[in-house]
Amino acid sequence: MDQETNSAWNDTVWLNQDWNLSREYYVNRTTPFNYSYAYTPAIQLYPFPLEAGKSWWWNTTVTGWNTDQFGNHTQTSQFSNLRKVVNETIVTVPAGTFDTFLVVEYTRSGTLLHEYRWFSTQVKTSVKWESFDQNTGVVSDSYVMTSYSLAVTNPTILGLNPSLFYSIVGAISAAVVAAVVVAFSRRKKRTGDIPSNPPPGMPQNTG
Repeated sequence: MDQETNSAWNDTVWLNQDWNLSREYYVNRTTPFNYSYAYTPAIQLYPFPLEAGKSWWWNTTVTGWNTDQFGNHTQTSQFSNLRKVVNETIVTVPAGTFDTFLVVEYTRSGTLLHEYRWFSTQVKTSVKWESFDQNTGVVSDSYVMTSYSLAVTNPTILGLNPSLFYSIVGAISAAVVAAVVVAFSRRKKRTGDIPSNPPPGMPQNTG
């Protein structure tokens, strides 16, 4: 998933089909700062189905690197964050109006408020986000979705995966060809029993 956090930041994350985060790469276009992190095990962002009151933990080891004005740095650390669905709510942002789940996250083993995310199953990501300074508790960063597009990674034909659809079509085509060949050979055999011209010496019917 590629997400433009703002005009300066580009955020690319790798998610599996269970919506678990295994890697992320952030690039800042205006300052010499970017980072790339991998998570082992992958972080469970949203354990579906979501519902108000549902909570879960992030327990993982992060390894990676970051670059800032002082150079390149590597990092390996463990952390445990708590996430919880506060409620279901309707949010209006420049990209539209969405039914969302408000998810709160706490760091420092679930003791310190870190962020709010308004997650929409329609667009498959957060349409609004607020991050809080862990020292002052005030909003330190935020964004709202201005536009989005969903890539079609597994299109279907008549509700079937393309490879399965074409396999079925190929099997049907092969069966039809085989049936035509068999029918033709049988017809040829039947008509071949009756010569188109009488054998030599057989009287011709000239009446």
